[in-house]
Amino acid sequence: MRSMFYKDNLSLLRVWRGLSQRGLADQSELSQAEISKYESGSMDPDPDKIKFLALSLKVPESLFSKADLVLNTGISFYRKQSQLSAKRLKAIEAQALIKRHHLKQLLVSSGTTLNT
Repeated sequence: MRSMFYKDNLSLLRVWRGLSQRGLADQSELSQAEISKYESGSMDPDPDKIKFLALSLKVPESLFSKADLVLNTGISFYRKQSQLSAKRLKAIEAQALIKRHHLKQLLVSSGTTLNT
């Protein structure tokens, strides 16, 4: 049985690595159009494409099937255009979500229960 592919995880991991769709396409031997379709949910990658993406992003393939990797962080505040761009805010949010996932794995492996 094929595992579920969560499109938001691809976008999150790409932003976390500081890559545009074009940059990821160049690294993964996939086209930018394919990556765009995966991120929009109009097409799911086959297992070989997931492998290319995971290698390019330097993450385990299993991260693409984690339902709880992306969640609404509730980051909402007034920002001055000159101080923090929307792109930078998105990158910071991606980093926070990845750190949250790593922390959750660490706590689970130590036997600590989580209320998420």
